[in-house]
Amino acid sequence: MNDGTVVRNDFPQSRFGAEKARLWEMLSCVEPGTVATYEQMSTTCDFDVRRNRALLYAVLKRLEHEQAGSFEVVRGVGYVRLANDEIVRSGSVRVHRIRRASRRIQNRLAVAEYTKLSPTAQIEYSATMAITHIISEGTKAKSRKALEAAAAKSKSPVLPLTDTLSLLAR
Repeated sequence: MNDGTVVRNDFPQSRFGAEKARLWEMLSCVEPGTVATYEQMSTTCDFDVRRNRALLYAVLKRLEHEQAGSFEVVRGVGYVRLANDEIVRSGSVRVHRIRRASRRIQNRLAVAEYTKLSPTAQIEYSATMAITHIISEGTKAKSRKALEAAAAKSKSPVLPLTDTLSLLAR
């Protein structure tokens, strides 16, 4: 990420290099809170971006990395550029999704009979359960409140890993 200045607009040479550059130019000018519709993007690229989402995703990914701009889908309409506070809200929503996914993984693994697994599978099982347990415990409301309180006291924008792990261990 950088300070919001454009780093580069060159895409690796490919079949759609010119289309990516035009789409990148269009989306980089979108103001936060403004929706870029599929029709606008398709007109800019001279083809339907919904049929070639890889091109659209490549441009969105590059914009996110180079301009600190983040977009969110508006179903059936296009993409809206998020303001700073909306980016944080979007991250919180995704944390809840991760929590649900980790619990689903744990439920699926719980069906396996550990004693009947090969030694390699037992190790993989244990590691996966440990990781998903950390995720599900670390994303609980109680854990989140403790982390938010520590973050409010911290001088750093990101809590050090050791502090985070000690809070989650309580």
